[in-house]
Amino acid sequence: MLNFQDIAIKSSADPNQLGQLSDQLSTLYMRLASDVKSARFGSGGVNIGRRLWSTVEELGKSTILLVEATGSCHANPNDSYALRNVSERVKNVGEKVFIYCFNKFFELKINVYATDFSVQMYLLH
Repeated sequence: MLNFQDIAIKSSADPNQLGQLSDQLSTLYMRLASDVKSARFGSGGVNIGRRLWSTVEELGKSTILLVEATGSCHANPNDSYALRNVSERVKNVGEKVFIYCFNKFFELKINVYATDFSVQMYLLH
């Protein structure tokens, strides 16, 4: 499993691995985007689906910026600006992942409450 901090660490310790790590990050993002796109109009409702998709789009933008930053760092491994840029982009991606997880947790809670409410309504009739 890819750890975002690995990218920040490898940017200064072993920049030759940044291409492989960026590849893994891109693959993970594409998988997540595909999963969310196919499930975004599920039982959580359209508004929750839109919020999840919006969060995933923001994560995608941050992922692109991180991959670009790793490319610059790989090309110029001694450039302090490039190293700092990778570090900042890793932090930004981490924040977007946190927001996505929070939204996903919120969606799951809504689904549980909706299911519980539906069961209760069914039992009352």
